[in-house]
Amino acid sequence: MKKQFFSFSLLFILSVTFNVHSQIRNLKSMEGNWTGQWVNSFYGSTGNISVVITVDEVQQKAHGEWNVGGNILGTPRAPFSTDITLNSTGFTANFNSIIWGDISGTGFYTGAYSGTAINIPNPNASNIAVTGTFNNHNINGTFTFRWLPAGPNPITGTVQITKQDSIKFPSNLTLTENPARTINLQWTDNSNNESGFRIDRKKSSTGTWAELAIVSANVTTYKDQNLDVETEYTYRVAAYSTSTESEYTQEIQLKTLTSVDNVSTIPSDYLLLQNYPNPFNPSTLIRYDLPRQSRVNISVYTILGERISSLVNEVQNEGHYELSFDASRSASGIYLVKMTAQSIESGRKFVEVKKMLLIK
Repeated sequence: MKKQFFSFSLLFILSVTFNVHSQIRNLKSMEGNWTGQWVNSFYGSTGNISVVITVDEVQQKAHGEWNVGGNILGTPRAPFSTDITLNSTGFTANFNSIIWGDISGTGFYTGAYSGTAINIPNPNASNIAVTGTFNNHNINGTFTFRWLPAGPNPITGTVQITKQDSIKFPSNLTLTENPARTINLQWTDNSNNESGFRIDRKKSSTGTWAELAIVSANVTTYKDQNLDVETEYTYRVAAYSTSTESEYTQEIQLKTLTSVDNVSTIPSDYLLLQNYPNPFNPSTLIRYDLPRQSRVNISVYTILGERISSLVNEVQNEGHYELSFDASRSASGIYLVKMTAQSIESGRKFVEVKKMLLIK
């Protein structure tokens, strides 16, 4: 019996782990290391579970490498694998082992999961079924099946596995347009273990998602510039680390204005926007706002503080400004653009620095 339970417990985990289409929007959030335990309540047997999951987002497939511990009638064990294929309504899970044979399962994208086993290798087992709940961090469930040598009562038990080093997803994504053709993104950072954030964008509701930018850990804003007028853009943000990603924020849309005439020509405050594109090669655009006539200095420095270019050094009137920085003679690396502006009328001084990444 324990041999059959071992096979079934694997099917259970394989099925529910990738039941993700409506509950999990970012399939990469399932990638990484998971650990947990199976418990056979009928016989009181237990065992540890560990799995490494990799994901192919393009093909909508996933692969798991498994190890399951516990006393299984002294049968020798070897590493085994499973392949998951997603479709429009659910998934199929195929478990392959030289010891236990092939076991297939199906499931549905419902948030809660249910699955059944087919091609059961042991003729004494039947009516294998699982139910439970899951998210990016935990999978919990119960199983039942009939085992003829055990008598008329069904075998029951539980499985629980937990994602290791999971990342809490960012939230509260908001979009605003100012100045014209620039959408400002802002979100809430809910994690403390991310390496940074990945920003995706698509044009219109029927467009294709593409990675727009990567920003560093603890950064919660981004400016998407040089956009088309009167065009709908959709955004989503996920936190990432070296081993996994978080779930996405909610998807947010904003349609840009018809022309620059729809936006105030006089900025409300001093502002140095993030250069675009970033990373760049070899040139990038730098935009900044002046709310009043000011003496302006904009220079580019190496990460060690050596100035390599002076882009602006003059008195300028209030307004929105844009300039280009050409780094064709510079080496790949991180550079700093520093803006200093001082109001001619009040003497108020503004200083801001942005990081730029040159990749050749």
